[in-house]
This record gives sequence, structure tokens and C-alpha cells, in this order.
Amino acid sequence: MPKRPHDWDQQIRRFPNKNFGHESAWLDYLGSAYPRNPIEYFEIRDATRVVGYFCMARVKKYRFSLYRSPLAGAGRCLGLVVEPHVDQSELVRGLVELCKSNRIAHLEISNNWLDERLMRRMGFRVLPNVVHVCRLEGGERAVWARMQSRCRARIRKAEKNGLVAETTDDPGIVEVFYSQFTRVMERKHLPVPYSLTMARAMFRHLVPVDKLFAIRVKYRDRVIATGLYLHDDRALYYLDAGYDEDYLHLSPNELLHWTAMKLAIVRGIRSFQIGIGSPSRFTQKLGGDELPCPVYRKSFVPLLETVQTGYVVGRRMVHAVGRQLRTAWTTASGNGVSRGAASRTQWLVVVQSSQPELYKLLRGQVGDAAQVIIDRRQGERRRGRTASPPERRRRNRRLPDPSPLAAVYSPKTPVEEADIESVSRQYPPSSARGDRPRGELVGPVSSAPAG
Repeated sequence: MPKRPHDWDQQIRRFPNKNFGHESAWLDYLGSAYPRNPIEYFEIRDATRVVGYFCMARVKKYRFSLYRSPLAGAGRCLGLVVEPHVDQSELVRGLVELCKSNRIAHLEISNNWLDERLMRRMGFRVLPNVVHVCRLEGGERAVWARMQSRCRARIRKAEKNGLVAETTDDPGIVEVFYSQFTRVMERKHLPVPYSLTMARAMFRHLVPVDKLFAIRVKYRDRVIATGLYLHDDRALYYLDAGYDEDYLHLSPNELLHWTAMKLAIVRGIRSFQIGIGSPSRFTQKLGGDELPCPVYRKSFVPLLETVQTGYVVGRRMVHAVGRQLRTAWTTASGNGVSRGAASRTQWLVVVQSSQPELYKLLRGQVGDAAQVIIDRRQGERRRGRTASPPERRRRNRRLPDPSPLAAVYSPKTPVEEADIESVSRQYPPSSARGDRPRGELVGPVSSAPAG
């Protein structure tokens, strides 16, 4: 077709496998966000009757044209929307001929309606994948009951702590969301998938037509979490969220998702598609299930897919090596190591937690930026015996431990041995049986980032 019909949304509504990726609002956003990847539309006819449509973005890669959806994900895949009785073998054969006639080098589609065995026989490579879905049938009470108890407890905790979640159509939320979202991706050492300009374009195209919930969570008039949720008349789709890590203990993320789910329930939306890919602990807490959502690929140029796979694997290896290097440098910086001085010797001072005066004195000497490490060796002593490995692991997961422990301070700036000894003389060691003396000097030790 030369362009998308003006009544496109009304025409595709009758097909059961229609998703948000086929909506005009989303297609308009893709056209503005990816102007170099035009979306092409095709009718699927059985004799003279229209039985479906095929829309796909033409992407340029390695001087080849590919049919695949940009920002492909749960509910945001383009592709086929057809009547369920259509013969799949004839349809797929027609798609292959279409790609060859249009000089398409690679086809990538994802649709639960397609038969996996048939696609394999037609020469497609099948990539297993799952989509995380929460059912929203039965009203708020039924959805609440399907959640895990710890998720419900966190939502109650957020409300008890005074957190307030609200929707907004203020464009200023995009800047707040993007700032929080990029910080989350940086902490996870993951690339940011889109720019601030694209986020603004998404808000501009979807909010006026009521296809996007922009939700923010406030704590004492401060926005501590934001989330964007796409939706149509059939499903709610989680796009992305950001949060302030300083307020993560207040459980804003659970409240954020629950607010979006309640909005969808009121509108009669029957499912919440949280994401795709590997198993998600967050999905399980919300009562979600994993449904198969395979991706089908077929290349029409010899060795093209092999080259593409090698490129993806190489890029992942580079990202993994870079992430390890960044983690090592972050650890070294946290331990007071500067460039070219990774082997500098530091002193560690063991101070009993019941000595606030000595703690204040040492903290003032090494500065607020010094890393504080909990020495759990004394906490493992229980009635004259050493804790077993399982007990040790259980105790190490608790922060802070209720039992009296010693705190080990690793100063970023070197501290003279004489200064530490003078402090220790002011606070003589304790003679408590089985405990390390208070104010005892432990060092020197290496400050390498090994831990």
C-alpha cells in the first residue's frame, strides 16, 4: 500500500493477534524517532477479500535492507495481523517471495500465532524467548490475591511511609524519568536504549491520544520514582522506569507497578506484559507467568546471519570486558586507590561498635569519604564456637547485624602509624574473652582492589 489507511486502527481491531505495535500512535512515533527506517504496509488477500495486513520497518544494516521492528519488545513488535483461519504455509511462502522481490536481505518477525514447527520447515531459524505476563482479570481483589505476600507487604510499606503515586500529563516528567532511568542503567553497566529526544517524541505522540500512562511516585514533595506504561484496549505494557536509589528502601517500584495495574483494571484491560527475556524475580512477585514468544529469522543472503551473529557476540564480549574493567576501577577507587598508586599501603583500624568516641575521632581523621567495611569475624562467635558456613552465609546477608561487631575503616588518605597508636593509647584494649582488643592496630595491608 502507498501509505497507511486513515482508518487503520478500526481495520486492525477485528484481528485477535493485534498488539500495541500495530497502533497508529506507535507507528507515528517510530516514523519520527527513526526517519531513516520507513514503515511499509501490505495487504494480505485471499482472492479478493482482505484477511490481514503486514507492516514492517525497512532497516538499513551493513548496506543491506532488513525487515524488522525497531525497539522490538513485548507488545511493540510490528509484523503480521491476520485472521486465525489463514493457511500459514501459504502466508509464509508469500512473505518469503515478498522479501525477495523487494530486495530484503533478512526477515525477522515474532508472533505467537505462527506455528514453530512450520517455521522450521520453511527454513527459519527459531530463537526461543518468553514474555512475562500478569493477568488482570477479576478486578483489583483477584489481582491483589495473585501477588506474592512480600510484594503486597512492600506496597503496604510504601503507602505507610507516605509515598504517593499519581499520573501526570506534564511534559516535564520526561526529563525526570530520563535522568533517573539513565542512572539506573549506568549502575547496571547497561547501554541506554534511546535518547532523551526519543523519549520526548514518545510522550508527545502517545499522551494526547491516551496511549501512555506517565506515573511518578512522590515522597515529601520529592519525585523518587517514575515509570512509563504503554497501553491499548487489550493490554498494558511496561516500557521503562527510573528511581532514586537513596529511597529504594521505601519500595517505590512496587507501588509504581501496582498503580499502573489499577489504572488498567479500571479500563477493562485484561493483561499486563511486563517484559521479555530471562526469568524475572519482579515478575514472579507480581504474580506473572512466562509465555513462549519465539523470534523467527531468515536471511536471503549467504552467510549474512553468520556475520551478524559474530558481530553481536563480539559486541557483547567487548561490553563484558568493559564492564569488568569499570567494576575493578570502581572497587579500587572506593578503597582509596588512585591511578598509578594501586599498590600503596594503607592501615586498617579495628574499632568496637560500642566506642562512639573513638569512631568519631577516627572518622574525623580519615574523612567522610572513607569506605566503611563491617568485620564479621567477631560476629561469628557463638558461645565459644565458630559459626558453620551456612550460618556464616545467613549472617552475612543481614545488614546491619544486631550482634555487636567491629567496624573496619579503610581510609582514602594514608594515616600515620604514630597517630593511630596515639588514638589506641587513649582507649586501652578490652580484655573481653574471645574478642579482638578495642583499638587494636591491624596492618599494614595491601590496598589492591581484590576486596
